[in-house]
Amino acid sequence: MRPEVLLILGDAAELASEKLSRDAGKRLGGGETAPEFSYFLNYSGLDRYNRQGVFFVFDKQSRRLHYDGGAWREIVRRFPSSQQAIQSKQRLERLSELTTR
Repeated sequence: MRPEVLLILGDAAELASEKLSRDAGKRLGGGETAPEFSYFLNYSGLDRYNRQGVFFVFDKQSRRLHYDGGAWREIVRRFPSSQQAIQSKQRLERLSELTTR
């Protein structure tokens, strides 16, 4: 059951990243002196996720947070022959495309 649970965790974190991005963007004012990515990655709304080991990366082009894919990488590493590994690889490829543009 672990691969399925990890896949659900990763998908839920990616869904949460939409709301977190929106909330962090609203709090970002015009007078900020820190780089934008620094502000987003230090947004206080991420604290509860960080304590649980769920981390996010910042896409500068879209100005949006994304789940870093930790659970998906664990699935690929520990359960390479599972159906969830195929889905995880697809999600990791999409994440890689988003963060390397």
